Amino acid sequence: MSHGRIRRPLTAVLGTGLDGRAVEVNLEWESRGGSGPHCVVVGDEVASLLAVLAAGLAAGQAPGDLELVLCAGEDVRLQVTHYRRVDAGELAEIVDELLQSRYAFFRSIGVRDIEDARQHGHQVPTTVVLIEDRDGIWARSQELARWLRVGRSAGINLVVGTPIAPPTALTSPADMSPALVLERVVHTATLGNGLLASMTTAAIFNRGDGRGTLRTIERGRADHVLTDFDLAKSV
Repeated sequence: MSHGRIRRPLTAVLGTGLDGRAVEVNLEWESRGGSGPHCVVVGDEVASLLAVLAAGLAAGQAPGDLELVLCAGEDVRLQVTHYRRVDAGELAEIVDELLQSRYAFFRSIGVRDIEDARQHGHQVPTTVVLIEDRDGIWARSQELARWLRVGRSAGINLVVGTPIAPPTALTSPADMSPALVLERVVHTATLGNGLLASMTTAAIFNRGDGRGTLRTIERGRADHVLTDFDLAKSV
C-alpha cells in the first residue's frame, strides 16, 4: 500500500442491452441504505453471473488495484489471472483478518478509512468478496451483517449470489410492476435479510437462456431502474 496513480472506477460490463449498448454495473454506486457498495446476484445459474462479473471487474482495473476472493463450489471458475479461492469454513476468518489489517494500516498512517487513505496518495486495493450462498447460510449470518456495515469504509465489497426464489415468490397480481416483482424475489432469495436488501447497490438477475436484468436503486429515490441484457461471455 503505497503512493500511486488515480484508481479506475469499480465497474463491470455484464452484457449487451436491447439497444445494442453495453450494460454496465458500478459497484461504487451508493445504496439507498447509505452503505455499500454491495451487490446481490439471483438466479438458477449464479455461477455464470459471478464469473462474468469477476471478469468484467478485473478487465477494468489496473494491476494492484483489485483483489478478488471467491467462496463458491468447485464448479464455479473465474476466468481471471489472479484470485483467491477459500472455502466456507475459512471465509469468516479471512474476511475478518482483511478488515483488521486494513484498519491497522489506516491507523498507522493516521487516516480514518480507505477514501481518506487514497486522498492522501496511498494506493489501497479494493477487495471484492464473491460468495455463492447456495443454502442461505450467509444471508442469515451475523458475519455478513457486520461486513455489510463496515466493509465499505475498508474497501471490502460483497457480492452475494443466491439461487432464485421459489416460484411462489414470482406469483403476483397482474397490476404489480416488474420492479415490485423483482423486489419480492430479492426479499425471498435473501431470506428476508432487510440489511442486505437495503445495503445493496445493485441486483443482477439471471433469467435463463443467456438473458439477465440489472436492477439499480439510487439513494434517496424510491423508483427502481431495470435494464434487460444479453449475458456476456466470461471467457
